[in-house]
Amino acid sequence: MKNFFIIANGYTDKDFTVANDLDRYIKEKGAVSHVCKPKSSPDCSVDIASEDVPLECECILVLGGDGTLIRTSGALASLNIPFVGVNLGHLGYLCELDTNKVYEAIDRILIDDFFIEERMMLHGKSNACQNMRYAINDIVIGRKNSISMIALKVSVNGEFLTTFECDGIVIATPTGSTGYSMSAGGPIVEPTADLLLLNPLNEHRLNSKCLVLDRHSDIEVQIIPRRQDGEEHASVICDGVEKGELKPDDKLVIRRAGTHVRILKFSNVTFLETLRRKMEK
Repeated sequence: MKNFFIIANGYTDKDFTVANDLDRYIKEKGAVSHVCKPKSSPDCSVDIASEDVPLECECILVLGGDGTLIRTSGALASLNIPFVGVNLGHLGYLCELDTNKVYEAIDRILIDDFFIEERMMLHGKSNACQNMRYAINDIVIGRKNSISMIALKVSVNGEFLTTFECDGIVIATPTGSTGYSMSAGGPIVEPTADLLLLNPLNEHRLNSKCLVLDRHSDIEVQIIPRRQDGEEHASVICDGVEKGELKPDDKLVIRRAGTHVRILKFSNVTFLETLRRKMEK
């Protein structure tokens, strides 16, 4: 690989110092590099779009942390370009490198000395939400502008499952199992597993549990009116970014996306080792 695009989070990479240093280093090695210019936010991952990436790009370097990489990969997954995550903050699950190792990693990429790990993504479809995006972690349907619970009717592969009266539902990938779903009591899943998690949030039922579903499952969520004195609305959030809302009787179908996030890896550090280090903190 000889052609790079650098996307930085300006909040953790002050004045884009690391991004500009990497840009110079890559060019000194005789390769091609471009640095993404910020738009509405110093965090370039907030509003990055496919058309911002040069057509000849072979590798996207993401500087910031897991959140920056998650936002970037969700926006650019359709390009099928591999990502390299560089951690400028706390230890994460996705970003393997830090600033001490990234230059060595660049040298290895230039001679194609790496392997690629693929991570499952989600995609949602609804007539009520026209601006959906891919999600590497989760898609959340949650109550909006109210402290009252909402009723969500859930069907899997066309078969009615149940109606949850709850604060919302998290549909998570294995990668997302260590995010919101885990905070809501869901299991931690090895990230390359082929499955989906369906986790109700604060459901008003004693035996409420997170469900583990087959990777081919189509999950339909419909918001059901609970009272006549007002309309319940639900937000649809993809990897922390609100992408629309559902009103009573609106439906959202969530399934495994037809594309994966491709992440360049350089070491044999396992998910369990990273998990152990996180748990020891």
